Amino acid sequence: PNLSDDGIQAVWALLRQRGQDAYIPEKANTWKAKDGAQEAHEAIRPTDFNLYKGADCAERGVNAVQIQLYQLIWRRAVASQMRSAQFKVRSATLASTQPVAALDAVAAPADGVPGQQQA
Repeated sequence: PNLSDDGIQAVWALLRQRGQDAYIPEKANTWKAKDGAQEAHEAIRPTDFNLYKGADCAERGVNAVQIQLYQLIWRRAVASQMRSAQFKVRSATLASTQPVAALDAVAAPADGVPGQQQA
């Protein structure tokens, strides 16, 4: 399922608030449902994207596993509405009398926020 329009706007507002406008795609990322799938509900997402660390969650009886699950949902929901990840790739082919080895190196952008990555 896709995020609702409200969910998409909430993610984009968070990115703007954090000064990460460059990671907002030109249009919302959406996916076609599999054949026979029902799309009656939006994707699972946090109700408030400003909550992430869960610092006060322990006081409310939330355990570490629940916090980790929440953070996973938060990260996936935010990443789903970021522009596609762009990496710098360098390739090298080494030749010798032995078999040839090909090497590829992939680096994330310098700011450390690569955007959405294909699964």
